[in-house]
Amino acid sequence: MDKEGAVYVQCEQCGLVYTDPAPGTEELRLVADEWARKHHAGQHRMVWEGNRTLQEMIYGPRMWRIDQYRYSGRLLDVGCSTGEFLDFAASRGWEVKGCELAQHTAEIARRRCRCEVRCATFEESGFEDGFFDVVTMWDVIEHLFDPGRALEEAWRVLRPGGLLAFITPNYNSISRKILKKKWEGLIPPRHLFVFNTNTVKKLVALSGGKVVAVRTVDFNPLDIIGGVLKRRKYWFETRQKNISAVKEIVLRHPRLKIVREIINSFLSATKLGDVLEVYAERTP
Repeated sequence: MDKEGAVYVQCEQCGLVYTDPAPGTEELRLVADEWARKHHAGQHRMVWEGNRTLQEMIYGPRMWRIDQYRYSGRLLDVGCSTGEFLDFAASRGWEVKGCELAQHTAEIARRRCRCEVRCATFEESGFEDGFFDVVTMWDVIEHLFDPGRALEEAWRVLRPGGLLAFITPNYNSISRKILKKKWEGLIPPRHLFVFNTNTVKKLVALSGGKVVAVRTVDFNPLDIIGGVLKRRKYWFETRQKNISAVKEIVLRHPRLKIVREIINSFLSATKLGDVLEVYAERTP
């Protein structure tokens, strides 16, 4: 599948989707910096930073499982961006640290959360063995040259029985089935791998972990409408406006939270959600 000068290939045996060839290291660093400034610290996203209602809606369901693994109370967020999740986890009593490749957003996270945020790749960050109860990676593994190695690093820094929680785009989502290659999960060279429920389980198992739960949740109707109306390219500004618009609608109409929960139950049961939400334990 060709898109914006890149080729996505699907493995005939396991179903994993990946770019071939992958971009170079320097190109990825430049892309990470652009992504940090325009996406993670973009004007439309930053408007909602720190909004507790939205944080509770997005992170609250995930924290139900994460809180069950509290022992030392230490949590590491890999790819922490501007510190949105670090801020929320700290408000729930967790002792938080972050790891972020882009200097721009790492500095925002440090100022915001007043915690340690190491600016490096996860594999080069040098956190202590067995130090954390929980490691989180929200929308990270699809950007990495070697997702398996990143998961192995997570097992190293987690205590035995500790939890790795992460999300990543779901290739088998309803949005991808409708939009085909116009789906926003296929955005070269930012997304190098795209998983489904089967391939993500294999990734965890091969890296040495044990999956305890997988869900597929959420979709953005504005993205689907935009794709159906023949918008050809991925535009930062358009994407951020869509996300911001959905957030504003939800805040104006609190009862939509219940509707979202019902829709997510259906999407997870049918494995059609845009987002793969994965929870896995470090084996002893």
